[in-house]
Amino acid sequence: VTYISQKAADNFVPHLTLREHAADAPGPAGELLISVGLGHRIDSRPGELSGGEQARAAFALGIARETSLVVLDEPTAELDRGSVPALLETISGHAGAGRAFVIATHDPDVTAIAHRVLRLDRGVVVAGDDGVAGSDPPARRTRAAAATVLEANGVSKAFRRAGETLHAVDCASIDVRRGEVGVLVGRSGSGKSTL
Repeated sequence: VTYISQKAADNFVPHLTLREHAADAPGPAGELLISVGLGHRIDSRPGELSGGEQARAAFALGIARETSLVVLDEPTAELDRGSVPALLETISGHAGAGRAFVIATHDPDVTAIAHRVLRLDRGVVVAGDDGVAGSDPPARRTRAAAATVLEANGVSKAFRRAGETLHAVDCASIDVRRGEVGVLVGRSGSGKSTL
């Protein structure tokens, strides 16, 4: 599993250049960095990049890890609108090649490419495309007859804010198969993500 944090700087070792980060990736990290418009920044350290450049670099390096499951937290949050289509095309392409993605997002452009969507309201699943209340999946979305790479049942996450316990997720379940993109949509500000 590869996890890519919304806070792009958390995905890097600060003193290493992008080239050094790419050196231990089994996949074509250099090519992926070029494909996200960062070929000219390959010898830069993360702190020398803008937030959007860091987000694109973290994504490219994460994809280069070639794991069967990629978990993304708000992958478009730091990107300008012009960079989003290329990122979504890359996600779709890698999903089509058999990689699975689980994405936490508020971006309707991201949910538009998903095979599965769970909508959360204060931690409770209020809609999903598997018969959960409010479900209305697009007809084009069909479940692939492929191996399940993630099955999570009864997932809960709570955090404390100002002495109050808030539930970001409460008893949610999702399964994602090879080649699918699964998306979790919920309220913002749920605290620091941990796996």
